Amino acid sequence: MLDLKITDADFYKNSQVEYLPYAGRFGARGVVQNEEGQIILMYMSAKKRYKLPGGGIEPEETSEEAFKREVLEETGYGCEIISYLGTVDEHKCRNNFRQQSYCFYAKTVGQRQKTHLTPKEEQLGFTMLCFTMDDAINIMKKTMEEDNEYGMKFMLKRDLTILEYVKGALNNE
Repeated sequence: MLDLKITDADFYKNSQVEYLPYAGRFGARGVVQNEEGQIILMYMSAKKRYKLPGGGIEPEETSEEAFKREVLEETGYGCEIISYLGTVDEHKCRNNFRQQSYCFYAKTVGQRQKTHLTPKEEQLGFTMLCFTMDDAINIMKKTMEEDNEYGMKFMLKRDLTILEYVKGALNNE
C-alpha cells in the first residue's frame, strides 16, 4: 500500500523532516489507463509541466467520487477504479500547508466527452496527452530534474511516485 510523506527535506539538504498536523486540502488523483493501455497525463502548457489527473475533494464527496469526477472533468473520460493505491501526504512547511491525496489506479470507460475545466485549469492550458508507462515516468523524471518551483517539486515527486508504484504493481501481476 502506498504511504508516502513528502517534506522539504526531500528537496533541500539543510531542511529537517517536519510533519504538519492538519491537512488543509484533501485530493483524489491517480493513474488512468486508456483502452490502448496508455497512461493519461495532463499537460499544463503555461508551466510546461505534466501531472496526473485529479484534484480536490468536495465536502460532500468520497475520495472515489472525487477521483471519478476529476478524471471526467479533466479528460472527458469516465473511469472504472481498478484499485485504491493508498495515500500521499505533502508537508509543505515553507507554506505551512499539508495536502493529503487518496490515490487510485483506473481505466477509462465509454466514449470521450467534452471536458469541464475550471478557469484556473484553462489558464494553465490543461491538455490531455497519452504515453506508454515508461515514457510517462521518464517525462516526469526529466521534468523533476528541471523544476525549481517549490510547490511544483512536491506535485512532481508525488505523481512520479504514484506512476512508479503502479508500474511495479502491474509488473508483479
